[in-house]
Amino acid sequence: MVGDKMDLSNKEEPLPPGSSLFEILHRTTLVFLEEMMDQLDRWTYERRFHSYRVSVLALEVGKRMSLPSHRLMTLRAGALLHDIGKVRIDQEILNKPGPLDVVEWKAMKEHPAHGSAILSRIPTLAFAKDVVYQHHERWNGTGYPHGLKESEILIESRIFGVVDSYDAMVSRRSYNIPQSHGEALDEIGQNKRVLFDPDVVDAFLGIPKRFFEQLESLQSHTRFIQDSFDPQEYLALLIPLGQHSEEK
Repeated sequence: MVGDKMDLSNKEEPLPPGSSLFEILHRTTLVFLEEMMDQLDRWTYERRFHSYRVSVLALEVGKRMSLPSHRLMTLRAGALLHDIGKVRIDQEILNKPGPLDVVEWKAMKEHPAHGSAILSRIPTLAFAKDVVYQHHERWNGTGYPHGLKESEILIESRIFGVVDSYDAMVSRRSYNIPQSHGEALDEIGQNKRVLFDPDVVDAFLGIPKRFFEQLESLQSHTRFIQDSFDPQEYLALLIPLGQHSEEK
């Protein structure tokens, strides 16, 4: 995962003449993702590396739970894009150093719906919209936006809920003091069958500590998005979209 210092200019080599439609769609999607990560960098306290870390952790949990390849890609994309809806939230709310008031919290809780709405307008990323929409739902029904519980929540969103909570616990944000890795794991374990799917918790707690330690190297990984969207795996998700269009 270790690479050169992050280059946020994201300069792309031009596509060669005669590139296929899929190659053009794939490149367009990567450019859009880079632009959205840049926007989140400017707009939120967390910056892109939070999205990178939870994407890697979610994928590892998904593999340990033997999710099929298309669901792993959906999980990875949903985790990477989970906060995209925050670009529609007032920056003062996002970066407020203290607790949010009732009105501010109501606005903050709209970001999953905003994110899903954004992705639903982009055919090449719409496959991840439901993961984004449900990423704050919780096992016992206390999450939002709809208070879904247990198997009503997509497995991808159940996985994401665990890894996102862990990363929030161990990371410095505008509103918290970071916990240690061990303290965060204890809290995740205590919420097994409460906030979190017990099978997801078991898979997450089975990840060795050295895996978590290598996450810091993502800050210098210059091709994270490109490497996350393998062309062949991505194409497999888009083929049904093309078939549906042809049927029309």
